[in-house]
This record gives sequence, structure tokens and C-alpha cells, in this order.
Amino acid sequence: MIEKEFLDFGYTKEQYEHIRSSSTLNDYRNQTLSEKFNSINEFLFSKGYTKEEIIKSCMLTPQIYALTVENLSNKIKGMGTLGLTEEEALKVLKVFPMLYHYTMENITSKKEKLKSLGYTEKKTLKIIKDVPRILGLSPEYIDKRIDEFASIGYTREKAIKIIGDEPLVFQYSNKFLMDSINALIDLGYTKEEALKMAKQFPKIYKFGPDNIKRRFETLITLGYTKEQALKIYKKTPSILGYSKDSAQKRIDEIMEIGYTKKEVIDMTSVSPPILSYNTDNMKKKIENIVKLGYTKEEVIDMTKKLPSLYGFSIENIKEKVEFYDSIGMHDLLVVEPKEMMQSVELSYARYKFFTAMGVEITMDNYRRLFMGNKAFEKIYGITKEELLKMYSYKEYVKIKKGEV
Repeated sequence: MIEKEFLDFGYTKEQYEHIRSSSTLNDYRNQTLSEKFNSINEFLFSKGYTKEEIIKSCMLTPQIYALTVENLSNKIKGMGTLGLTEEEALKVLKVFPMLYHYTMENITSKKEKLKSLGYTEKKTLKIIKDVPRILGLSPEYIDKRIDEFASIGYTREKAIKIIGDEPLVFQYSNKFLMDSINALIDLGYTKEEALKMAKQFPKIYKFGPDNIKRRFETLITLGYTKEQALKIYKKTPSILGYSKDSAQKRIDEIMEIGYTKKEVIDMTSVSPPILSYNTDNMKKKIENIVKLGYTKEEVIDMTKKLPSLYGFSIENIKEKVEFYDSIGMHDLLVVEPKEMMQSVELSYARYKFFTAMGVEITMDNYRRLFMGNKAFEKIYGITKEELLKMYSYKEYVKIKKGEV
């Protein structure tokens, strides 16, 4: 009895009746359906399906039992022509089994539609793997959905980019997306800030409003003030993806480098990306700066005063240290590391300018090198642009290397 076969396999009576009464199968004789049932199940098992996955797929698409093993096999192979491996193709088909009934011409046209939006082959395949049902949508609906998403506050181009970075955004309703933005606004951000944060870290849209608010509290429970948390999440939205345990682990790892918890909180409040840095890379940065003639304690102190130093490339730091060494100001990085924010091109030009005036620059009057541009122009009557053109650091480097 066909019903018993379904029940023995794992279907409920209601599920069996749903499949048996489907328009494609209700006219099948029991014997015919039994043969289809067994051959299709056997094939799907051979492709790695579990019973649960077979039942789920066939409940979504009862017509699978109307196909032949050859139909299924050809479709899996056909999906490979999109650029998917067999394993990836099967995952896509399990999520959206209706594809077993689509022609490859139809499916390929959807891939081409995505590529016409400007996505690379890699991005296109990522969208297909993350949102298989997109292969079941018309090109017109895809355009409509992009425009709907853009309407919450993005240009169409930005909406397309966000979907490429986080394809699941495509399948969320505008209400759900806007609720996420409103959750950020409720926390203290402007709409523009909230939209920018979600653009930088589209996974925000996956969290949902309640989860966003819970995640925001993570840093506060670890000792940050609300104002500090607002600044950190705004500057580095990906930190909203940290659980309390992972955030605590990051703080502990940074403390192990040589900081107190308060110092870690203060540093990361000034330079939020530090919470996302690999601590092995941070330790390596310290070692490299030590090689430039500083003690580890001095370097740790530098980073407390200028946390963003961890974001500088060692080549950038080395170039600046070597320049200040050449004018007798090796201790500048220890005394006032924030001055390292100024480009070496401008420091060199100003140094040469003062030298030409007969003014010696030392650690006693070094601040002259770092005046604001407006103040410098007002006092000395020369603009930054004129100064850089008059004293070219690039030419100086060429002469130093013997290239001129």
C-alpha cells in the first residue's frame, strides 16, 4: 500500500495526503507512484540527502516524484555549468528544490541577470549559494527588489553592492530592514549614521532590531560607557557581531600585551579597529618598532598615547622614524607620538623652510613643525601647497639614494 510506504519512510499521514493530492501526482496509479517513490528516494540518498532533507524537499515540491532519475541527475550536472561544484549544486537544490523543474536556460538567464548588475563571477555565485531562490525570480522582480531596498536610503548602486556583500539582505522585507535601522536610531545614531553602519557591515540586517539592541549592550556590560560604545560601533560596525564572550576574549588578549583593562577600554574607544586586530600582528608591530631603537616599554607607552599607531604600516613608521632620527629628534615618537599623524612630506618641507630661515629645530621647539596649516600660513605667509612644492621630500629621497 502506497500510504504505508510513505509512512514507513518517515512522512506523516498529513504529509502523505499533501503529496498524493498534488496536481501532478493525484492521477498516478499507486504502482506507478510506488516505483517513482522508491527510485527517486534511492537516487537522492546516493547524492547525500538525508531522509529529513528528502521529506522537506518533496513537501516543498511534490512534483519531484513525477520526475525521472535522469531528470534529477541532468539538473545536478546542469547546475555545474553555472560554476558550482556538485556539493554546492546539491545545497542550492535542497534549499530551493523547485529548481528541479526549471530549465537550465531559465536558470542561466537569472545568473546572467545578476552579472549584468555588475557582479563578478565570484559575487554572482555567492549570491546564488546564499539565496538560491533568486534563481526562481524574474529579472523584473530582481530589479524591483533592488529598488525597494534602495528606497530605505541608498542609491541603487550602493544597494547592489550591499546585496553583493550580504546576499541574504535581498530576501528580507523592507519593514524588517527598516526596523533594524530604526533600532540603531533608537540607540542614539542618526538615520544617516545607521545606514552607513549597515552599509559597512550588512550583517546588521540579519540580526533584527531586538538582537541589535542586545548586541549593543555587550560592550557596556564589559565596562564601556554608552558614549564609548556608540563611538566604537559607529567606527567599526563589525564589532556588533561580537558576542560577550568573544569581546571579553579580545580585551583579555590585548591586556596580555601589557595593558590594564582601563587602558584597553580607553585605547579602543579612541581607535575602535584595535578590537578587531589580530593580537599576534599587534605584538609583531611592537617588535618591529623596538628594532627602530626603542624599548618595549616605550612602544607600549606610545600606543597608549596614539592607539592608531597599530594601524600604521611598519614601512610608514620606519620612514618617519628615520627622518626624525636624521634631524636629531629620535625621541619625538616617545614624547609626542601623535605628531606621527603628520605626513613626513610636510614635516620635511617645514624643517627645510625653518633651516633656510636660520631657525634650528630641536626637541625644545619641535612644535613649530606641527602647527595647524592656517596658523602656519598666517604667521609665515606660505601655504602648505607652496611649501610642499618648494621642498620636495620625494626629491630629497632620490638624492639620498643617489638616484639624482
